[in-house]
Amino acid sequence: MVTGRPRFWKTVATRVVFSVAMAAGMVHHAAAESVVKVSDFGFDAVDSTRFIKAAFDSGAKKVVFDKRPEGSWYATPLRVRSRGGVEVMFEDGAELCAKRGAFLGIT
Repeated sequence: MVTGRPRFWKTVATRVVFSVAMAAGMVHHAAAESVVKVSDFGFDAVDSTRFIKAAFDSGAKKVVFDKRPEGSWYATPLRVRSRGGVEVMFEDGAELCAKRGAFLGIT
């Protein structure tokens, strides 16, 4: 009879459940915020579209583009869907720029 196996799997299962619960709590916390900064979701000096989208999808009532020492926010075309509206703010010096080549053929 192997006694170490069930305890091992119980420990693994507990860690997985805890990790999932923590991740869910982080997502819920972000959605509960009334104001979020786009940088709360990340930054990429080449293409931050996914972080901008995540900020808008968070459910916050106000999304702030904060000034980044690394440079401007670059994005591809994106569609914002918001129930009840969302206020967009820019900190002094913050810039949202089109990613080069991403808007070709768009009128």
